[in-house]
Amino acid sequence: MVFVPFIGCGWLGVGLWMILSPWFPSEQRVFVYQDGLVYAAHKAEVIRWSQMERLWKDVRFDRKMRCSYVVRRNDRAFFAFKSDLRESEKLGTRLEEEITRRLLPRAIAAFEAGDAVLFDEIALSKRWLRVRQGSKKLAWRDFAGLRNDDQTLKLYKKWLPDAWATLKVVAIPNVAVLSGLIEHAQREATLSLQIVAYRSGLPVTFGPLTINQQGIKIEHGAAILPWNEIAAIGVGASELIIRRKDSPKNWYAFPLWMISDVPGLTELLNYILRTAR
Repeated sequence: MVFVPFIGCGWLGVGLWMILSPWFPSEQRVFVYQDGLVYAAHKAEVIRWSQMERLWKDVRFDRKMRCSYVVRRNDRAFFAFKSDLRESEKLGTRLEEEITRRLLPRAIAAFEAGDAVLFDEIALSKRWLRVRQGSKKLAWRDFAGLRNDDQTLKLYKKWLPDAWATLKVVAIPNVAVLSGLIEHAQREATLSLQIVAYRSGLPVTFGPLTINQQGIKIEHGAAILPWNEIAAIGVGASELIIRRKDSPKNWYAFPLWMISDVPGLTELLNYILRTAR
């Protein structure tokens, strides 16, 4: 009889704990593997790298820098990674690397297809970038660059000393993907007319050489020299040299005075070699 009240209080405590425990934060643990991670808080959740759709980064300074992250899985479930996690910065770097590795090529493909790529507060297309704040739009030919200090993302317009737009990084999903896509858009906006013509499938002529997507046609030559048969090509101080794969002696040399627009030819060759990798 003496212990009955204590037993009743004990069961009452267990019941209260079962009801109220979901409302109290529990220790958060994260286990990182090759294909993803396990997120353990109230229960364990598996998040594969391929399931991550969005990543938000929140950087705060309180004596030292504190970084927390929020991930959205492809089933619309959200997971928060607190700054007090062990090696939280290392985890955040891995999250950004994995989501950028997968989503940046997709963003570039959509961009090149002519679609607008959205990042909540900012949208990018082949002709412009637009920010929601103030509904402002800027053509790529007028875009000067960006600056990211982990808390704010500042966009600059040519000939203006101050930022054209300032956005909070915490409000932008996949900010590393956004930065990579902006770099790609800037490179595309500065392509020369020769590169644009080449990409469109048109032949580009530089004196005795005509370059297209099939290869190089040499004036008075029998046929086009395909790209897959070219072992090396380069512009030197006084001549341009092309060597075929089939024989080290089978090569062509042209004095630069015969080549029209040597800088344009050099830029086009560098672009072809870079995109062929």
